[in-house]
Parts: sequence; C-alpha cells; structure tokens
Amino acid sequence: MLFLFPREQIQFFWMKNTPIPLDMIFINRESIIAGIIHQTIPFSTESLSVRAPSQFVLEIKGGLARHNGIEIGDRVRFEGISLEGIKD
Repeated sequence: MLFLFPREQIQFFWMKNTPIPLDMIFINRESIIAGIIHQTIPFSTESLSVRAPSQFVLEIKGGLARHNGIEIGDRVRFEGISLEGIKD
C-alpha cells in the first residue's frame, strides 16, 4: 500500500489492525528513501516512525526490503500513479 501525504513531515504509523509483519519504506519529496522500518509487529499499537521527514510511505510484505536490497538513499520511481497536486 502506498500512502501519499500533502506535505513532507515526520509520519507516524501503527499496526493495530494489521495481522502480518510489514516493511515500511519512508520516501521524501525528492523520491529518495529516507528510512525503513523492517518487520513490524502485527497488531502492535506502538507508534512507528523514522527520524527523517517523508511525503510517501510504502508498505510491503515484511522482509522484502532486505531480500531485494532496498536501502536508505535509494531513489524511487513512481509509475502509474498521479502525483499531481501532491508533489511539486
């Protein structure tokens, strides 16, 4: 799932209603990965965030970020998604 926010800022998430572990990839307005939370804990109400501001957050199956070599600083390309009105 991809979350699109109107502006770049520190984003907070929780796993309260999510039954599977996820990797959360935080992406800044320049489409650079600003942070990753690996293998979140299902059903947790702990507030999750990274230290760097982000405008987009991509949730993927837990473990896929490490498995695919996705790292902080990598550039992200959005395809088939309109960012009109979201991204300068």
